Amino acid sequence: MSSTPVPVTGPPYGRAPLRAVQVLGGAGAGSSAHVRSLAGGLAARGVRVTVCAPVEAEGEYDFTGAGAQFTPTAVSALRAACAGADVVHAHGVQAGMRAALALRGFRAPLVVTWNGGGAEATGPLARLARPPGLPGASSALLPPGVR
Repeated sequence: MSSTPVPVTGPPYGRAPLRAVQVLGGAGAGSSAHVRSLAGGLAARGVRVTVCAPVEAEGEYDFTGAGAQFTPTAVSALRAACAGADVVHAHGVQAGMRAALALRGFRAPLVVTWNGGGAEATGPLARLARPPGLPGASSALLPPGVR
């Protein structure tokens, strides 16, 4: 029996790498910089990351340089990027609503982060911003039965 380790040539434990989609509603500096940081960290850990953002955000923040694929936020492109995703993380109310629509019929969990200290949501958006049991302006939306 040999004591020489066998090199690993595929993903760990024989599984395909995770696919994460990061969705930006606008090209705001705080959220865009945060998503670039997340994309770089996830990609460095073997996660296949796709960033869906306005085209000008890719030019300014270079998500592909951080190891992510880039897709513009057009509805058809966003829907295609979400197909087969393991998780979709939307940053902001607008991105969350677009991602929720793009995910219709897919089983990927959706996490929505209310970034920044912008204006308070009103009407139906206010109810989404503060679901029961989650205080503050930051929350996560998950599929039914997932906690």
